[in-house]
Amino acid sequence: MDVVKSGSGGDEAHRASEGSIQPPDKALDHAWRYFALHAQQRISVFNYFIAFSGIMAAGVGATIKTMPSAAAVIALILAALSFVFYKLDARASELVKISEKALIDGERLSMPPYAQVVATEAGSRATNLQNDSSATWTFGQCFRFIFALVGMTATLGGLFSVHLALK
Repeated sequence: MDVVKSGSGGDEAHRASEGSIQPPDKALDHAWRYFALHAQQRISVFNYFIAFSGIMAAGVGATIKTMPSAAAVIALILAALSFVFYKLDARASELVKISEKALIDGERLSMPPYAQVVATEAGSRATNLQNDSSATWTFGQCFRFIFALVGMTATLGGLFSVHLALK
């Protein structure tokens, strides 16, 4: 079945067959836009986490001596938020990996080897991880470390605040 789509000026008509394959440049552009969208969302989520955790940590610090029970509540909420942001990042990471695979496949099918930057990077990253456990960390590894560090610190701060409140 043919579908008629009007162009940006409205006077052009383009025919596209159902199930037709886009030219490689359009397909790569689509994959790249999908990657860019989800990579930017991932960075935005992390930035919000840093902002929220900084504000909440300041709240814990400001209330721990005068209102330890309030500090405990704030710290435990921060620990829970660390887990929620970790899960949001995990989903964003899945979406980025889907687009990376599409970019790698698209590059291999339509570009000369010297222009296959995403495929080359993915291959060298896999080789580095196999050969050297102290290889450069990925964004995901860094983010997970920070989520865990903040979550554990918040949990310990919450427990310490409960201890102070019960004294």
